[in-house]
Amino acid sequence: MKPTLRSVTFHMLKIVLLSIAIVLCTNAHAQLNSEDLTQLTEKDGLPGAQVQSVLIDKLGYVWVGTNNGLTRYDGYEFKRFYFNPNDTATVHGLVVMSMLEDRAGKIWVATSPSWLNVYDPATKAFSQYNYTSLVNKSPGVEINISSMCQDKNGRIYFGVDTYYGDIISPALLYKDEKSNSLKKFPIPDSL
Repeated sequence: MKPTLRSVTFHMLKIVLLSIAIVLCTNAHAQLNSEDLTQLTEKDGLPGAQVQSVLIDKLGYVWVGTNNGLTRYDGYEFKRFYFNPNDTATVHGLVVMSMLEDRAGKIWVATSPSWLNVYDPATKAFSQYNYTSLVNKSPGVEINISSMCQDKNGRIYFGVDTYYGDIISPALLYKDEKSNSLKKFPIPDSL
């Protein structure tokens, strides 16, 4: 079978695109210099070796959530956030599951077991939201917020999960920008 002009053109286009991809990958790899990378460990102030979540806020701070707590890195040192049972303005929970910076610059930190913390940089204090009463679950099932995002209207969505795949309902919560409470996201019967 004789090749058509269309098949030859398509074949040539594939070769050109592949060549461009190889050149771009080679240049990108050549720019990576291991001498410019710094490894930070528990010796440097990181609260744990297993990092669950990382967030870079509008001010340039690097927030790191580990299996052993929350810390903020300013490029020089770590500031660790601890729970104090005598102070409600401290972070609650130990294992950081997910983080989000909202449009107002507040840092949302979901921790286990079942805490949702909000850090206000202006007051340098945490507050908490209770969400466990909104989720239908079997007794003894531990839930956590595994993901968060904010839409263009300021609504923040919270994806609720369990450790062992237990059935919960609903698995999506939200908070409107002008409201001070969390709500269940209505799920249509067709889902």
